Amino acid sequence: MILQPKIPETPAGTNSAYANLEKELLLFAEVQGKQNGSENRPLAEPEFRALFLNKIESRVQNAIHKNQELHRPVSGIVVAQKSQTDAAETIKPIAANLKDRELEYRTLEEIKKQYTPDLRKQRIRRLVHIGAGIIAVAEGFFAFEALRRMPMSTLPALITSIGIAVAIGFGTHVMAGYIRKAKTTIQFIKRFCICVIPALIGFYTLGQLRANGYNTAVQMNLDVHQQVTIQTGVSAIGITILSFLLFLAGLIFSIWFCKTEQEKEEEFQYDKACDELKKCGDKMQEMRSAIEKAKYDAEEQSAGALNRYEYALAIENRLKSLAKQVTQEYILKNLNYRTDGIMPAFFANPPAYQFTTFFDNVKTSNNENN
Repeated sequence: MILQPKIPETPAGTNSAYANLEKELLLFAEVQGKQNGSENRPLAEPEFRALFLNKIESRVQNAIHKNQELHRPVSGIVVAQKSQTDAAETIKPIAANLKDRELEYRTLEEIKKQYTPDLRKQRIRRLVHIGAGIIAVAEGFFAFEALRRMPMSTLPALITSIGIAVAIGFGTHVMAGYIRKAKTTIQFIKRFCICVIPALIGFYTLGQLRANGYNTAVQMNLDVHQQVTIQTGVSAIGITILSFLLFLAGLIFSIWFCKTEQEKEEEFQYDKACDELKKCGDKMQEMRSAIEKAKYDAEEQSAGALNRYEYALAIENRLKSLAKQVTQEYILKNLNYRTDGIMPAFFANPPAYQFTTFFDNVKTSNNENN
């Protein structure tokens, strides 16, 4: 009985394991080839299979099975396709919602364009408000100067002058809006008189106050220098007319450029459209980011799955190549040690290994020797 070398069961799964398997199978082929060649065997293909091929096929197939078990969670192209399919399913509703948002965004842009206010009128209105504010501040300052010359302390005079300035400034705005709402000419005249007459009385009072203050200051200055008292002082009427005309000019411009109800509604719709545009734009950006993230994740998962698939496929191909290499090594050693001088015909075209593979589309290698 001739002893045959035992093929050790080396686990497959790492590069070192496959390297060890390669060494062991080559050693087995060398020893078995020498031993069979010295006996002038094999003489027929079934004997060749029994002596060598079946053992190599079993050992390599076992390694292929272990490679498949090691990479079982990886389905390669299937995983890549599933990742792309899942990403498409995730993106589909987001993309549909994004299209709706884009349509809504264009609609809001049309609304915004429709209700865009007149920039020229806005600038003029702003200038009118600034002018009315300057007039109010000036009247408050002059009132403060006049009140300081009366028997009144600085703080009450300051508070009173601030109240006067605020009353004139906001009063002009309120009066302009009230008068502008008049629907008929008679109603306009009535409202104008209702606003202007009290304002005229108020400005006359301020004019008297300022005139008395100025005249008192002048008289005190003359008394200090022991000069003759002047008979004519500052006229309250003149101050009143000047202040009232400035106020009236500001009021008329405010009435002319005051916002109508239609303009207020258009401005409200414009601001609303701007806010909704911003929200819609932010939402669209979030959707685009979600789509990009889904695509990136799918590509990353697909790339990882394909890389692992290619690695497993490379190992599988390496094992099949190893079987061919081992077969050639066996044939070479067998021929070197044969004494009958015969080269079996099946050595020139060795029978193909019937491996069951897992990581390519070809499940059996029918032309392993090509």
